[in-house]
Amino acid sequence: MSALSCTEDLFSNLLCCEDSEILSGDLPERSSDFESTDIEESIALFIENERKYVPGIISARKNQSESVDQAARQASVAWILKVQRYYGFQPLTAYLSVNYLDRFLYRHHLPEETNGWALQLLSTACLSLGC
Repeated sequence: MSALSCTEDLFSNLLCCEDSEILSGDLPERSSDFESTDIEESIALFIENERKYVPGIISARKNQSESVDQAARQASVAWILKVQRYYGFQPLTAYLSVNYLDRFLYRHHLPEETNGWALQLLSTACLSLGC
């Protein structure tokens, strides 16, 4: 899962021969109405509310043989949260992204021999949908 990183050299792995100069320009100023602790509290509240209203999915997920191991899922969630903070997305974006990720993993099995690219693609898609 090391490819799921948000580093200073963000565009070093462009696959379609894009011009990284276009992508690495100055980022626009962003304003944040939330402090870091407010964001963490909001996400924790979202997760707690999710457990109250969707206990079936959570308990079934624990009992089902998992398509990805817990460490890979945690790495994906950590990446989603890192990107959310980096770009200043709202806490709801991270919450929805993780929710989509879990719901997809609950219903579908990812191929095992993909070296993590399928989970990376899924994480990116879930983050895009969450925006």
